[in-house]
Amino acid sequence: MTRKKQKRSRKNRSSTKERRSKPPETLSEYDEAVAIYTYHVEEKGRADLAVDLAMNLTNRSSALRDLGRHGEAEGDLNKALFNFTRLVEHEGPEDLIGHLALTLSNRAGAFKDLDRLPEAVADYGKAIAIYARLVEKQGHVELTRNLAIILSDRGCILRALGKSAEAVADFDKAIVVCTRLEELGSTNAADALAMNLTNRGYVLRELGKFREAFADHDGAVVILTRLVKEQGHLKLERELAISLGNRGNALGDLGELTRSFEDYDRAAEIVKRLIEEESQTDLVDVLAMLRHSRAAILEQGREDDVSSAPRNKGALLH
Repeated sequence: MTRKKQKRSRKNRSSTKERRSKPPETLSEYDEAVAIYTYHVEEKGRADLAVDLAMNLTNRSSALRDLGRHGEAEGDLNKALFNFTRLVEHEGPEDLIGHLALTLSNRAGAFKDLDRLPEAVADYGKAIAIYARLVEKQGHVELTRNLAIILSDRGCILRALGKSAEAVADFDKAIVVCTRLEELGSTNAADALAMNLTNRGYVLRELGKFREAFADHDGAVVILTRLVKEQGHLKLERELAISLGNRGNALGDLGELTRSFEDYDRAAEIVKRLIEEESQTDLVDVLAMLRHSRAAILEQGREDDVSSAPRNKGALLH
């Protein structure tokens, strides 16, 4: 393309964007944006707008997923990936490679929504490979958190698929990345570290490694207690309650019943207050599980996992 054509292309791109005075915010606005960019890219041959088309497709897919329209979201992500992949192959700028990784991780999330877990694992694997290269080989430390998130997400899916060893390996890596984030001064690395310790603790407990599971759940409790009590992050109280319940389970596995009851009671106290004072009624199931676990360990010397409580879906990185 000649310099004259490049200038005209940039001018046309600006005029196209000016038709949209603000970024899309609703599904109908995303529909309009996608229609505009699709027309210019596919009908008018405006290859310079392919990035904008791909980004709007990715953003619309998120809105569709929020509405439970997962199949349509996958369709948008397939189109976005086609555009990003073609752009990377022809141009290869690092910012587009990052967008490609993000779109892959979003499609993995859509596959998870559709219960197509092996496909989700495959997309997460591609995204992890890209992020790892950008962070570790090319120094893009700003993408470190993205790497930690998708390592954790893939670990959770591998756990669901019964691939415990692989899940632990992903949580191990995520914990290393979160620790690195803390060292870099990240303000939101501690809660992510706590979540990954919790997730690894679940798998270790399932593998019968009770002492190691206790160490992870204990680490999560220590971190969340500091964040809530010392730093005033009250929104993490529900996570603290779940972590206390999980540590209570781990203590029960180790035969330390008195300490186990103490954790259950502390967790139940927090949960009851959040239900009564903060109207967090979704915690009712958590409270029931805490009571069941306490009763079970009291009567039978064992307890049921509270990992199926609503909180334990990685809500701190999603």
